[in-house]
Amino acid sequence: MRKKCSEAVMLLFLIFLSFSMPVWAADTEGLPAVMEVSSAYGRIGKMGCHIPLTISLYSQASFPFTGTVNVKTLENAPDDGGEIYEYSYPVTVGTAETKKIEIYVPLGQRSSEICVCLCDGNGKEIEKKTLSFDISRTRGRLLIGALSDETEELKFLDGVNLDYGMISSALLPLDSRTFPEDVRGLDVLDILVINHFDSGTLTEEQRAAVIQWVENGGVLLFGTGGMVYETLEPFFGVFSGISVLEVKKESVGMGAEYAENAPGDSSLDMVCADLWIPGGAEVMESDGQTLLTMLTHGRGKVGFFSYDLGDICRFAETRPAYTIRILTDVLGEDTISQLYYYSCYGKDEEYWNAQSLVNTGSADRLPNLKLYAAVAVLYILAAGPGLYYLLKKRDLSRYYGGAVVLASVVTSAVIYLMGTQTRFTTEFYTVATILDTEGEIVDETTYLDIRTPDSRPFSVQIPESYEVTPLTRTGRYEEQPVLEFDTEKSANVRIRREDGGTVLSAKRSRAFEPRYFKLEQTSEKTFSGNVTGELEIFDGKVSGYVVNGYPFTLSDAALILYGQMYPLGDLEAGEVRRFEEEPLLTWPVSMPYVASRWLSGRQEAEESDDGEYLRSVGKSGLYSYYLEKYYGVYTSEVRIAAFGPGNGLWGSVSSGGQATDGQILYTEKISASFERDGLIYRSGLINPPSVTTGNGSYYSDGMSLYGTEPIAVEYFLGTDIDVEKVSFLPVSEELLSGEDLYYLKRFDGEAYFYNFETRTYDRAELSGADIPGRELKPYLSAEGSLLVKYAAEETEISETSLLPVLMVTGRER
Repeated sequence: MRKKCSEAVMLLFLIFLSFSMPVWAADTEGLPAVMEVSSAYGRIGKMGCHIPLTISLYSQASFPFTGTVNVKTLENAPDDGGEIYEYSYPVTVGTAETKKIEIYVPLGQRSSEICVCLCDGNGKEIEKKTLSFDISRTRGRLLIGALSDETEELKFLDGVNLDYGMISSALLPLDSRTFPEDVRGLDVLDILVINHFDSGTLTEEQRAAVIQWVENGGVLLFGTGGMVYETLEPFFGVFSGISVLEVKKESVGMGAEYAENAPGDSSLDMVCADLWIPGGAEVMESDGQTLLTMLTHGRGKVGFFSYDLGDICRFAETRPAYTIRILTDVLGEDTISQLYYYSCYGKDEEYWNAQSLVNTGSADRLPNLKLYAAVAVLYILAAGPGLYYLLKKRDLSRYYGGAVVLASVVTSAVIYLMGTQTRFTTEFYTVATILDTEGEIVDETTYLDIRTPDSRPFSVQIPESYEVTPLTRTGRYEEQPVLEFDTEKSANVRIRREDGGTVLSAKRSRAFEPRYFKLEQTSEKTFSGNVTGELEIFDGKVSGYVVNGYPFTLSDAALILYGQMYPLGDLEAGEVRRFEEEPLLTWPVSMPYVASRWLSGRQEAEESDDGEYLRSVGKSGLYSYYLEKYYGVYTSEVRIAAFGPGNGLWGSVSSGGQATDGQILYTEKISASFERDGLIYRSGLINPPSVTTGNGSYYSDGMSLYGTEPIAVEYFLGTDIDVEKVSFLPVSEELLSGEDLYYLKRFDGEAYFYNFETRTYDRAELSGADIPGRELKPYLSAEGSLLVKYAAEETEISETSLLPVLMVTGRER
């Protein structure tokens, strides 16, 4: 009996198995398409930064598959909760086809996970993958990308502890096959190293992404040595003037402090390239031999090592202090100290940019308070003594109650009609746009704020040429740091790619709650005209002309260069403005908002009506952002910037809602010469100055200080010119005339130059005449640096002294 029971159980199991196996196979093989997802950087990521994802789709059906790839992330909601964002991309895979698509999705500010779903044409989920990224809130990361054929020789850059162990470096090997072609794909990197690598194997798009990443603030390092030509030549067109003087093998002293037993222990025999880098600053040297030269490019930096970094691998592995020195010299201590927060809590600089630029509204929607007051006074007089005496005189006092009710109804109707233009009935938009024109090409950057008057949903379509990035804030210390989110929940905010464009939508919103988006595109101009000119800028004055070739007036225009500017006011269509040695204004390069107030007319608008003041605040904010973006660090470019009309730019956005409000700033680079009679005139801030000594309080850029304790600032004037004279230009007094700038003042104290011959400080007079080169000889180091000690006069404790802007005149060597 027991044997029969066993056989029966076994038979039932076999029957179950025989039915089950085909079903399991059908569940796997019956899918119309299978998806694989990978990240270019593995499990490495940063909150708020774009992650390059490769989606591989394999068709398994006998018919083409059409559906969408939906990517979900968790962002911070305005009410401090979490909110799911979804990015949707249409996909079509042919029969038995394998297709790969590359997308760039920001890692959410509230969770370290990204959920990728493959859905069919009806929205039914077919397959889901969840990627989890290694995010720590207890230790920061310095992420170093490496393009090298010998990545193993750069392993000394991995696992380096900085800032007392609060930050650890991570080396991310890259290759030309998977290297991103979009600048967003480099978002997560802090440093990119190109060493022992043929840069010619990169595509034009990949090299353009690298350059744009540097201009946005990235740090690019080149190792040269024997492969100097293969590594650098493809970039010579970007970093003009750089040349290779000599390549030879020599003994390089890495520093006596790194010797283990004897001084010779710290010397290495390496192939070194002698480079000529105009405007570069020598950062590392040994026995008169330059080892590392840094050059500013846009908001970022480029470093050139004279040797192949792989040649110091064993030396650096046994002496980690040397690697720490390299990273500290490249980044600077201030940048390293900020890495912990940005790598642990993400980046939200663009969120705060948007809040300052598009969180106001239109001045045209402000109510006329005087008119409202007049209507209210009229109603009180009419409903009170007016109607009473009028009806009493006509012996109609019994109708007084009804007359008051009627007057109230009429007055309410009048007030309602008066408020029509100030009332919102559907979603409304605020934009702030910069149109940077070069020839027939326009680079556009737009911040968009979408709001609704209540909790209703919204949907708006953006032209498909725009790259759209939603902007949310990072987490805070008091919030739970990293959350897991329920991927089964539907998203509230969607960014959906369609054939006709990108659709931005939200299922629900709180009344007047802002939704920020950054839109970027590079395209051909859709409007005619441009600004042209020929200028000479020398000794703080401008000569030449500019022409407004647009068919419309440019308002609040200005000629801008680093630390100097010339306000132009309004430029009529076709107007030619000429300059004959016109003096330039000097603005504090560390405080662009000071210049923006003047350029936007905000100082005068403070005494005008509310509408004019609100318009000037919007212009001032956009000008300040513009100055920080293009002139936050040194650049030799001269630009015209001015406000102009939208030319229907946002018609596609405003068609579904109320009229779009905002400002559009037109900007264009102008041809300018800084030479005269063989002399070159340029900024002494061509390389970032450093505060070397002193007990005084100062801002990190060293261009302003508060209190009376002295500070010493070292200026790196470059080794490519022989200095003929220097000029210390005080900040123009008229820029500081506003009452709200009471805490700012021009530096008015004592200055001292460090004498490299006597090793003492000598008193210097900065005001008045220029300081000729013959007097500067004992004060200029062999590396072309000038060390100046500033001591402010007795001042109010709340006042900040703005240091003068240094300009240099010299002859090219």
